[in-house]
Amino acid sequence: MAGRQIPSSAASVWGQRTGAGIHAQGRLAVIPIGGQFVPGTQWSDIMGGLSVKSLPNGAIGDGVTDDSDTIAAKDAATAAAGKALVIPPGTYRFAKSKTLSAALQFMPGAIFSVDSGKTLTLSGSLNDGYTQRFSGSGTVTITSGQPVRPEWWGSNNFTTSFQAAANSIAARDSSDKRTGRIELGSTVYTLTDTIFLNGISEDQTWVIEGNGRGTVLRPYKSTAFYMFK
Repeated sequence: MAGRQIPSSAASVWGQRTGAGIHAQGRLAVIPIGGQFVPGTQWSDIMGGLSVKSLPNGAIGDGVTDDSDTIAAKDAATAAAGKALVIPPGTYRFAKSKTLSAALQFMPGAIFSVDSGKTLTLSGSLNDGYTQRFSGSGTVTITSGQPVRPEWWGSNNFTTSFQAAANSIAARDSSDKRTGRIELGSTVYTLTDTIFLNGISEDQTWVIEGNGRGTVLRPYKSTAFYMFK
């Protein structure tokens, strides 16, 4: 089911009126999910993947040890074998900028923590639930063209997580012409500040997908809101 196309000018006015909204570069569409997001590897397939903790030279995942080189090596082996890279529970620190190309399967409690000034680029699929997967002050860039979910950056401050999700798309190479898509769950999301959707060309479309009527997006201290149907 297609949603209503909202020109960037309308989105900007909405943000200016409430003091906390969405300012979009390019077009903005707010639509419900219609079977467009297809989960990839399922739990039953995980045993066919490669764990970042597999021996020899497995990652530590204690949040202190720099696991960036170890995980990059595991990723290269996994991608070459055409398998998924499995991330067991733990906090895996990236003290160096890295690019991972294999499909990622995060197990419950698994988090990638990226140091300030560093960038973790994910070019493989990352099909996951609405739980935190990233932390730290660094940058995560997702170049696979798939939808991103704000919850991957935590749920304590939705506005911050939403902006991080948007930035992960905006940081793509300018030659990547795919549409920026942000996917929301079945809950009420309240914005406490303005969200800036930048980094894609004027002829592209930002898409915010809701998960049915349970998804509500509204500015802080305002009666205006977007309800997904």
